[in-house]
Amino acid sequence: MNLFDHKLLLGGVGLLAVSAAVSFTVVALLGGPDGSVEADNTGACEARGEGTWNCNTVEGAEELVGYPLAFPEYLPEGYVPSEYIHVNEFPFPGQPRASERFWHNPDLQGLTLLTLTQSTFAFGLGGGEPTEVNGLPGQRRVTEAHPPDRPHDMLSLYWREGEYSYQLSGFLNGPMDEETLRKIAASVRLP
Repeated sequence: MNLFDHKLLLGGVGLLAVSAAVSFTVVALLGGPDGSVEADNTGACEARGEGTWNCNTVEGAEELVGYPLAFPEYLPEGYVPSEYIHVNEFPFPGQPRASERFWHNPDLQGLTLLTLTQSTFAFGLGGGEPTEVNGLPGQRRVTEAHPPDRPHDMLSLYWREGEYSYQLSGFLNGPMDEETLRKIAASVRLP
């Protein structure tokens, strides 16, 4: 692995770690299996730092990123969306924003986080191995568990479809395995 790939890998892992930390701070979970989110303050997005926001509606997040958000039509039973959709800017000037949607299963023990990242920027996984995702060229990467903080391996799938890049990541725990993650990826649709 060359130095550039190593930096990309560290950046990707850092982004996922921040995403996981943000999602675990969410206390209230709302919404249905279609990924819809309801909130009292329609369209509100709150700045959480430079280049990062939490939005409590799909519409608010879409306004910030400037494109329609895709969502999976299939999720394993018990997975519910978080209250917020995270929007962030890539750390490169002039790059588009990315949306991150989170789901987890409150009935299962341990980490059950599922994350879908979407952007118009072709970001890749950094250190991922080539694979097919939904019949398209993509990447696959397993991030090994590091107990006690992260007791389960995490699998990430990356693909580009049309003008959008997607990364679907899930902790391999409970009903979540690679076959299930690929089934979820195959169900990701734009409205």
